[in-house]
Amino acid sequence: FVFVKSDKKLVKIHYTDIIYIEGLKDYVIIRCKDTRVITLQTMKSLEERMPANIFKRIHRSYIVNLDEINAVVGNMVEVTEKGQSKNLPIGKNYKDELLDIVNKNRL
Repeated sequence: FVFVKSDKKLVKIHYTDIIYIEGLKDYVIIRCKDTRVITLQTMKSLEERMPANIFKRIHRSYIVNLDEINAVVGNMVEVTEKGQSKNLPIGKNYKDELLDIVNKNRL
């Protein structure tokens, strides 16, 4: 788990609850299974603190939990958020690394 500062308090978030992290300038939205947490932080600092075996940066504005990926469709990653399918873009700078992980776990 990790603690992040949000609304003047430190909020504990379990890695398994995180679906993906979305960057908005100086803020990040951590999208969890039943909530979302907004914190003042850069994507780069958050990416460095998250365990690399669980989370992967797929775009300038997105870090995804590898366990939450349902499918890779073209230049998109499909995840499920609140029962809805949601597509996140894959940046061309991050595509090769993601495809390496996908191919290692392919039958």
